[in-house]
Amino acid sequence: QRSELAHELASALWRAGRHGDMVELLERTIEQVPAGSTEQAALWLALANAHEQGTQDGASACEAFEQAAAVVPSDPRVVSGLERLLRKSERWDELRAHLARSAAASDPASAVLLHCQRGSLEIEQFQDLDAARACFEAALSLDADCPTARQGLERIALALGDDDALLDAFEREAAITAD
Repeated sequence: QRSELAHELASALWRAGRHGDMVELLERTIEQVPAGSTEQAALWLALANAHEQGTQDGASACEAFEQAAAVVPSDPRVVSGLERLLRKSERWDELRAHLARSAAASDPASAVLLHCQRGSLEIEQFQDLDAARACFEAALSLDADCPTARQGLERIALALGDDDALLDAFEREAAITAD
């Protein structure tokens, strides 16, 4: 009940444009609920959104998303919110770790997407083709029909000039499209 009341009051403060007061209320409420509970995770998520959209404090929003991720690492709102802020602030190493943790904690369908996102990140920001290959292969181990993962492996084969890997990628593509 305390959390519900805090959410209602926070919503009223948000509508009134009193974002700073909303942040203070959420911070106080977080301290009063059981640590590591889903209730606390929901409050961390609300605080992250208040910082990001209300006070425009990206660093504090990131911290709140990280706190929520510690409790509910596979929650899509937490995963995408933290990813968005880490990309925006170009914190690539942290994004790499976040995508790996989230993929490990997520259901297979979500993990496929996260592995592909990390594979692309490995190519674009780190030029680490081996790590990218591992990400795309992890995605394909969960969904053999994933076009993003197949295209990622094709990109790697082209970049390396690896004719055998390129041929394998195209054969995999042909086998799937022939079915």
